[in-house]
Parts: sequence; C-alpha cells; structure tokens
Amino acid sequence: CVDFKEYLSDECGLNGETPANYFARFRKVLKKAVDDGIFIKNPAEGIINRIDKNSVKKDVLTSDEIKKLFNTTCGNEEIKKSFLFGCFTGFRPSDIYKLKWKNVVGDSIQMEQSKTGVVNKIKLKPEIIALIGKRGKPDDNIFNINNPKTGKLITLNGINTVLDNWVKKAGIEKNITAYCSRHSFGTNIYLFSKDIKSASQLLGHTSLEHTIKYVRKAEQLENDAIDKLPGFI
Repeated sequence: CVDFKEYLSDECGLNGETPANYFARFRKVLKKAVDDGIFIKNPAEGIINRIDKNSVKKDVLTSDEIKKLFNTTCGNEEIKKSFLFGCFTGFRPSDIYKLKWKNVVGDSIQMEQSKTGVVNKIKLKPEIIALIGKRGKPDDNIFNINNPKTGKLITLNGINTVLDNWVKKAGIEKNITAYCSRHSFGTNIYLFSKDIKSASQLLGHTSLEHTIKYVRKAEQLENDAIDKLPGFI
C-alpha cells in the first residue's frame, strides 16, 4: 500500500489533488473488503496521503550535493547508506530495504522490482561497494533499517525525518525524502549521458513515458546553471 501511494505521487504522471483522491478511493475499496469479511484488517490503515496545496515539490540532488551528504554525519548511518545507495542505483526505497546479499553478484546488484516485476541489474561503483561494507550471509539484509525497540522497519515518516535533519545539517536547502534518491539518480544519469533509453532501462521503467519527467528535471537544472552564470555587464 505504501508502494502504491508512492507510485501515485511520483511515477504515474498524475498531478494536483488526483494522487490523493485516487488513494482515498483505494482505501474505501479496502474498507469495504473488511466490512464484507474478505480482509481481517485494512492493509492501508495508518497510511495517509493528504492533499497539501502548500506542500513543497520534491527536489533532486546534484552530484556535488550528494558528495556533501556523503561527508556529513547522519543520525542513522544505515538510513544514510541506503539513501546514498539509491542515489547511485536508482532502486526504489521499498526495494532497497529488502535487498539481500544474495542480490549482489560480482560488482553488480540485481533484483526483481516489486512494482513492475522487471529484473533490474545495476553495476556498482567501487565506492558504493565500499559503502555497503563487509558481505554478510546470502539471506541477510544489506541495510538494517529496523527500529531496535520493535524489530520492525522504521516508518517512512521516521526515515524522512532522519533525512530532513541530515540534509539540513549538510547545509542543503531542499525538500528531500527517501524517494528523492531515485529521482536524483534518474536525473543525473540523463544529465551526464543524454541517453533517455539507457536511463529508462537503468530505472527499470516499462515505458519511456515514465522517464520523461527525469529529462525535464535535468533540463531545468541545466537552465538553472546557465542562469547562475555571471553577466558581462
């Protein structure tokens, strides 16, 4: 349900209030299923997709900002490592938190994406291999994002709070959430390669339509860079 909410908000091209409205309808269907005895408990309980007209649109990080974050301490080093991993692989946060050591084959990582079923294989840069650390047992998780008190995965809100504090500590004035690692990867891949097909394949998209938003964001960053150049007068 969390994955579906993120999909509506970030990937399927919906704008404005539509993602929240669609998820609200989805919640009603699940509630009806509970009322009819099909489900014992509503799996979307506690997952809220509020309409906030004043909310800040999610940002992406430049390569320099990612380096700055790498050199900044974080309140939770596992969340830091998993986020940086996403910036260099483009895996969705929900997939990253489930990655196991058996998914690492040589200098690459491969995993079937939970949303699309597409097997995504990404080459890992040496510094990323060093970042994830010593190899564990095949079925061990690469990242330990569990709450030590409950043993369960830290909530998305909890992860985003850690990220927000970390980003502010690094002096970066952007609205960064867990999903921004994937956004940053897609944008930077296109920014440096100008190859939309390769960017789409690396992101595991089933259609180029999903990749277009990264192209637009990359072009926006380029225009912003040009605007910052000093004038001649």
